[in-house]
Amino acid sequence: MNSLRLHGHREPISVLDLGLTDAQRAALASECAIVPVPPGEARHPWLLQPVACLARTAEVVVYIDADVIVTRPLHDLIERARVGGIVVFPDALPDRWFAEWHEIFGLAEPLRRQTYVNSG
Repeated sequence: MNSLRLHGHREPISVLDLGLTDAQRAALASECAIVPVPPGEARHPWLLQPVACLARTAEVVVYIDADVIVTRPLHDLIERARVGGIVVFPDALPDRWFAEWHEIFGLAEPLRRQTYVNSG
């Protein structure tokens, strides 16, 4: 959040609580909305990403992993999305591939070996 704020972003921020402590929730509360994980069976955190994105109504949603540091303003990318574009980035490891993904994600088709979009 700090890196977003340092680059002039004042948009609302939602954080998905995947096990924050009370102290961490208190530290974040002044800058963001804490979104609880919906009750139900445990799911892989990657599959919970949409929960925070859907927590509030927004014209444009920017999804950023908590361990990412924003190094420049995102205004131009947000504007591209606002006019109908989709902004994604290729994963930094183009050969990354795990056979386990087929089972984890319950895929009906075999995995393809190709560069994929980074989910963070």
